[in-house]
Amino acid sequence: KFIPLKVENLQALVSRPNKMVKLTWDFKGNAKSFKIFRSKNGKVMETYEFVSGSMREFYDKYLTPNTQYTY
Repeated sequence: KFIPLKVENLQALVSRPNKMVKLTWDFKGNAKSFKIFRSKNGKVMETYEFVSGSMREFYDKYLTPNTQYTY
């Protein structure tokens, strides 16, 4: 059975010149993977990416200027 657990200290570092966001988080436990959700301009939050459970950062690159991203 899948039991979703929360990450802690989720932070986003925005680099406008590089058109990217770096997400970082803490997680005290073992996970097979993390599911990253994202929405653009207030639309519905959707599954965007899966990353390894050993990861504690994710780079969202090639973003569109003047677009609001929510994770």
